[in-house]
Amino acid sequence: GINAEYGKQWYQRRVREAVVSTQSTGSTIEPLTSDKCELVVLLKDLNKRCMEQFHTQYKTHISKLTERQDLPLEDLVPTEATQEAVYLLREVLNTISSSVATETQNKSQIFDGVVDPIVGMCSIIATQLEPAKEMIYRVNVLTTLHDLLSTYPDTDGKLESLQTKMTQELETITNLQYDHILKKISVPAPGDCTPERLRQVQARLSDGLCGTEMLWLPVCTRLTSLKHRNTVWQGATGQFIHLYTSLWQQPRGVLTKTPEQIRQLLI
Repeated sequence: GINAEYGKQWYQRRVREAVVSTQSTGSTIEPLTSDKCELVVLLKDLNKRCMEQFHTQYKTHISKLTERQDLPLEDLVPTEATQEAVYLLREVLNTISSSVATETQNKSQIFDGVVDPIVGMCSIIATQLEPAKEMIYRVNVLTTLHDLLSTYPDTDGKLESLQTKMTQELETITNLQYDHILKKISVPAPGDCTPERLRQVQARLSDGLCGTEMLWLPVCTRLTSLKHRNTVWQGATGQFIHLYTSLWQQPRGVLTKTPEQIRQLLI
């Protein structure tokens, strides 16, 4: 009841406070040290232990969030547990930014430690979905993480890693979108391109391109980033224009619309 919900919120708040305060201690001590005396060795060891404790607490909390195994809604945006993990990540990043200067190398290790568990959490949740939705969900979570990290300094390395993952996923999603266009228009196989089949393709293009939404693979419209939706659409239609050009060239005269005319219809 109410007491159980209050207890849950109290526990989550205390975990966040412990994670953030431990991180703050670790990142604030280090810049105040130098390598000149025994006290430095002691402080560095304390800093190391603080960081180890922070990562242990952080990973434990992310693991507990992962255990919820709540599936995303139909819009495939990050789940409630994932959003809570992202909120915790924002708190950690704010702590790093507001603390005394931390070496860039140490920041890179911190970013790996706080971002990678959420990426892993996303993958576990995504595997419970059908393949197309799985990829869309992963991209949406990676987009959320990328957008967050891009507002903080010294995150270039991690941003590049996240972008690489998104690019790989988007290439596969683009191929799915291209296959969907071929099926909607019923493009014949290379060995079955008779004049009659080609005329049927052109008729479907004329009928179906009144609104390009008719050619969208529905799951692709759930990409939260407009930039990513454009990337998928432009990539898929680019492949289709390449195929249409080869069909338009043989035999000549069957397809009356030029590749450029089709391109304009697909913009």
